[in-house]
Amino acid sequence: AVILGAVHDRGWKMSRLMAHLDDFRDEIMPLLLATTKSVVMCIESASPRMQKMLNKCLNLEKALELTKTLSHHSIQLTTAFMFGLPTETDDDIRASVEMASRIRDINGKNLCMCYIYAPQPQDMIVNGNGLRDEIDFSLEVVGNVEVIPVFPNIKIDLRLRPWMSEDDRTFYLDFVPVWFSHFGQKRDRRLTAAQVGEVYAHSPRIRRLFEGINLPVH
Repeated sequence: AVILGAVHDRGWKMSRLMAHLDDFRDEIMPLLLATTKSVVMCIESASPRMQKMLNKCLNLEKALELTKTLSHHSIQLTTAFMFGLPTETDDDIRASVEMASRIRDINGKNLCMCYIYAPQPQDMIVNGNGLRDEIDFSLEVVGNVEVIPVFPNIKIDLRLRPWMSEDDRTFYLDFVPVWFSHFGQKRDRRLTAAQVGEVYAHSPRIRRLFEGINLPVH
């Protein structure tokens, strides 16, 4: 509130504000709405099971209400979802697909990014799933880590993700561009409708995950 108040008093505008959902308290919202052009608030997962694993249990309805408020004041929301965690299921993925769709339906200018989970040596997820000794944390591997497998770094290194199979890698490499085609704005990350159809043709799993979710009209 102090920082936002100082920004407001000086007549400034912030191009981007990054915060946790719990930071958007009633007492700061008037100042935020008067000073901010865009907001970054990461959700990570709409699956309660994955939220617990990530230690980020958010009230999704509160997130949607915030999205509506920001949209009403012409403030763009950028959020992000994380995939590829150990034990992730299609139900977990679908929950996030549906949440991103609801955010997009509130305002087509909102951005929903996505990332592939990359562990770190002291990561609670790694230690909690007994994976620490299976992961290659060498400088060669972690120095070239990729979390968004898009051009020019289109890869998913299984040395860092031993719980994944080759089929999983293929799945996520197809899933990410389809996600961006539905919920992202950057043209270099979007597929054409025909290209999305080609992915659906060879991956019924991805087709099911996006069933009923239409591509946006650009």
